[in-house]
Amino acid sequence: MKTIRIVRSSIAGDPSVGKMLLSWPSVRRRLFGARMLTVTLAFAAAACRSASSDNRRVATLAVIDSLELVGTDSAYVARPGGLAITRDGQILVADNGQKTIWRFDPTGRLLDRFGKPGDGPGELRSASDLVVVGDSLVAVNNVGRRQIDLFSLATGTFVLTKKVPVNVLSIRASHDTVLAGAVYPDGSHSVTSIPLKLSELTAAGPVPIILARHPILIAPFGTVIFDNRNQDRVAAFEASDWLFHWSTDAAVDSVMMPKVRRRGARTDLLMATAADTTRGREALFKSSMPMYVRFVSDRTALVIHGDLEFSRSSFTGTFFASVVDVGAKSVGCSDLLIPVPIDPLPRFFSRSDTLFAIVQHSEGRTFVVRLRIPLDACHL
Repeated sequence: MKTIRIVRSSIAGDPSVGKMLLSWPSVRRRLFGARMLTVTLAFAAAACRSASSDNRRVATLAVIDSLELVGTDSAYVARPGGLAITRDGQILVADNGQKTIWRFDPTGRLLDRFGKPGDGPGELRSASDLVVVGDSLVAVNNVGRRQIDLFSLATGTFVLTKKVPVNVLSIRASHDTVLAGAVYPDGSHSVTSIPLKLSELTAAGPVPIILARHPILIAPFGTVIFDNRNQDRVAAFEASDWLFHWSTDAAVDSVMMPKVRRRGARTDLLMATAADTTRGREALFKSSMPMYVRFVSDRTALVIHGDLEFSRSSFTGTFFASVVDVGAKSVGCSDLLIPVPIDPLPRFFSRSDTLFAIVQHSEGRTFVVRLRIPLDACHL
């Protein structure tokens, strides 16, 4: 029988306050629910239009190139839920539309797929994120069933399922352990460790004070995106402008994320919602949404936020990237524009100084865009 071991109480000392449980529209759930081409102006246009009202010169991530993922009329990516790139360059895409995992070679040619819709072993009700575990497994966030499904990286064969007690938003891997990001309903913890060889789960990780004091805000506004490197972990929350940093043997620290161009966390609206849940709709899409967090070195993290709007069944808005030295508690670059299409929402992956974004055009073509992370220019 699985048990959950609580490591410590980990409410973070965050000066922000605010988030609630309300019946929110299905659009919120959408957030979490071969040829090499010279990139064209289309990739930059969507983001530039969103920033046109800003008369300042907007620093933008440079696009390196883009790669089209080539399928067939019956085998194509419907709605990307997650992106991973293996050490040998294979591209793995979690398709939350077709409830499957697509595998492409480094040139964008379709190799195979694994996982299929359903509720049986190796079947997926959703595929909202994925991560490579070691060099042998692929973990898929099957959030619709509150479980992590694992497949062989080499063959795509289903291996095992690990149940989780919460609706997970993001997953990472650490050796033979899958880490799942989700704020617990009581506001106590934000990251669950799921060892593949043991049945005991471990809950830990910081939670912003606003969520800990007002658990009613967690369901609609409790988004947490995180990453780990060795024993260090870093997490960004929709309900806070602080980036939290901790390790398994040290106290939680935090770095304030400057709001240079993005909205930041609208804790005033969240607090108003906590006091009167009928005001919940006022707070939807008013805060910057954390979309991706990744260590790019032992002490440096990349953080991506989206300022999103939703109307007439589509998203508009802008994505921003910040580079943070979590060791020195300083932000080297803030709110760099990411020039990629907004709708459908892209998914991100990074390695070293390269950011990968999987995007789709209106005609249904799917691309992986590579962008340069300016680590040197950020003076870190």
